[in-house]
Amino acid sequence: MGADEVWGQVAEAFSFYGKRVTPRLRGARRKLIERILTEYDGEELVAAVHGYVRFHEGLDQEDGSDFNPRKYFTPESVFRLEKIESRVELGFDGPYQKPLSREDAVKARQEAARQKVAAARAAREGQKLRAV
Repeated sequence: MGADEVWGQVAEAFSFYGKRVTPRLRGARRKLIERILTEYDGEELVAAVHGYVRFHEGLDQEDGSDFNPRKYFTPESVFRLEKIESRVELGFDGPYQKPLSREDAVKARQEAARQKVAAARAAREGQKLRAV
């Protein structure tokens, strides 16, 4: 797979998290990607993007620290040779999803319970119709 084909997949992974990267691969970024492609394939580079976000538990830090992961969410920092191996491993779990808040979790459980009740009522109605 060529650098341009891989770059399309990488740009999609970045856009999943709201970061827009240029769709064309040029200059220093092209050299970086071509160098990395000697050791990693396209799927692993996409996994590294997801791994960066998973490592930082999302891009929006609310713990009061001075580090802002969104600020450094660039291809150059994601594909740093010193950390790419761990990011690839973390990224194979898939895209990072922010954990549900307590209220959203309660709403999800309530909706699941409503669906179960509706299915039970439909089954009961089906049994009544067969009995008649």
